[in-house]
Amino acid sequence: GNLHAGNIIVDSSGMCKLTEIENSIIGLPSIYRPYMVATKKIRSTELQAVYSFGHLLYELAAGRPLNSPYMESPPEYLSSTLKEILTMLLSKDKIKEGLPRISQLLEHK
Repeated sequence: GNLHAGNIIVDSSGMCKLTEIENSIIGLPSIYRPYMVATKKIRSTELQAVYSFGHLLYELAAGRPLNSPYMESPPEYLSSTLKEILTMLLSKDKIKEGLPRISQLLEHK
């Protein structure tokens, strides 16, 4: 639940690294916690990570954070694949149906 643009760095070799990972280990709240509570469907660590990834991906793609628990619709200028993934992760209907597992995201084509 602590995956967000504020705790990812790119080192000199171009490798992305997470910082502040200890926050999730010691139980400090995620910046997305209010959104997760609002959805009432995100109850596991894995689903918190998937939901946080959706918010991070939205911010990277749109150039601004999604300041809402749900995405009404993806920005029009994104590729159809990225729109599909963001919809799967952040649309109200998909969240109510159940977020995909990490393994399902990795298999998505």
